[in-house]
Amino acid sequence: MVIENKKRSLKLGKIISLILFTYVIAQLVLFYFDLKTALIVVAVSCVIDIVILYITNPQYIYFTIENDKLIFRYYSVISIIGREYKSIEFPTQRFHRFSFKKNKGLRPLLSLSVKTRKGIATYPAVSLIALNKEEQQAILNQLQQLALQNEKRRSEI
Repeated sequence: MVIENKKRSLKLGKIISLILFTYVIAQLVLFYFDLKTALIVVAVSCVIDIVILYITNPQYIYFTIENDKLIFRYYSVISIIGREYKSIEFPTQRFHRFSFKKNKGLRPLLSLSVKTRKGIATYPAVSLIALNKEEQQAILNQLQQLALQNEKRRSEI
């Protein structure tokens, strides 16, 4: 089962770009008409919005478990300098556990751990805020099933 939010993340990126463009136009108009107080209010609200976006960090997500392989691809929807594409791929037998928590109540974070020859390795947490609740739950259910399968397999050995 493939879970991805391509349409939503593209739409979100366009909306954010439009909002930031509107802030720039508003600031130029206010500067032109020498409305300093309004200019300061708009500038502060723009900075607050940018900080909120930075903290929440909405990401495009592609998740699937196929042919005994877990594939998790993601990238930040908002990027100023350049987009950094990231991918987590490993055989499902190496999956150890996952952690799902809300960071300060703002964004749900998912972290995956795998067994390696040297012990347990944990991948950096990924923000799932751009997924709806059903998509988040579907990913968590698949990971829970995989964790139970692997636990059962380990206990049989």
